[in-house]
Amino acid sequence: MNRISRILLITAIFLLAVTLVAQISIYLINKEIAETKRQMELQKYQSLILKIIQLESSGRHDGCWGDNYTSYGICQWRERSFNYWKNKMRMPWLEWKDRSHQIELMDLVIRAGQGHEWSVFKKAYKTVYKTDAPKRGVRINV
Repeated sequence: MNRISRILLITAIFLLAVTLVAQISIYLINKEIAETKRQMELQKYQSLILKIIQLESSGRHDGCWGDNYTSYGICQWRERSFNYWKNKMRMPWLEWKDRSHQIELMDLVIRAGQGHEWSVFKKAYKTVYKTDAPKRGVRINV
């Protein structure tokens, strides 16, 4: 192999290596941007849950009754609705008066696009997302 052929081969290998490094860098940057965006959406969604809780119960749980003593707890679940959704979500072990169970079920129901179960959902959504709430049945992906 003559000198010019070797120089051309080395140059081609170098250019391929630079291209590969650039593509890997772009991939990693895009991955980091996507993860940052996902984290921001998750934080916004968590703010939505907190806003609904604030509007429903001011964050109180024990002894917190509403709607003429038909709704209870931090998420102001009605027992009948709670039981309906826990069965629909296949989580029969959930207890209506358990604080963490109320929040867990609220999260699942809202993600499933049923945030309209709470009368304050539209207001909370608009406050957090600065746009109208999605229609009933439109899933919230976080």
